[in-house]
Amino acid sequence: MIQPLALPYPRFKIEDGDIKAEGLVSINSPTPLPTDRRIPEENFGKILKLTFDDIPYTTLVKNGVILIGPTREDVENAIAFGLGIRKLYPQDTTILAVHCFAGKSRSAAIALAINLAINPTQIEEVISSLLQYDPNSQMCFNPRIIALADEILQTGGNIDKQLHKLCPPYRSWKRYWENKA
Repeated sequence: MIQPLALPYPRFKIEDGDIKAEGLVSINSPTPLPTDRRIPEENFGKILKLTFDDIPYTTLVKNGVILIGPTREDVENAIAFGLGIRKLYPQDTTILAVHCFAGKSRSAAIALAINLAINPTQIEEVISSLLQYDPNSQMCFNPRIIALADEILQTGGNIDKQLHKLCPPYRSWKRYWENKA
């Protein structure tokens, strides 16, 4: 079984100081929430901060507010950051925490992209190993990040195909967004 480097977490786990890791990918929405608290940066060796909303589009106007989706550059930066952490800390016990608000869509997709960059030929195994850390089956993976990861890692759409096969919440989340389009 593959030991994932990158693991997704909800923001409160990071803010509460429950997680210590060699690195952190911190994903926040462009509009801060009133409930946001300080991230204990001292718990992490290196930090990459990304800012985008949990939508599978480049932009979306909702109730007069412009939401900004993840970009190719965001995903490429996260992958490069993860590969850099792996190079600095090659041990299998190294952890790269990835957080977003709920820890199940943006962070799960970024964590998956990083883990697949490390193990590019083992898509099914990497997905299965990451899903083992989701006992409540809540990971739903942001579809835009998955599409961008498929493109960047040149998998021919296999990440999306394997997620459809292995992860019912992903199928539901993707269908939800397709119906909104």
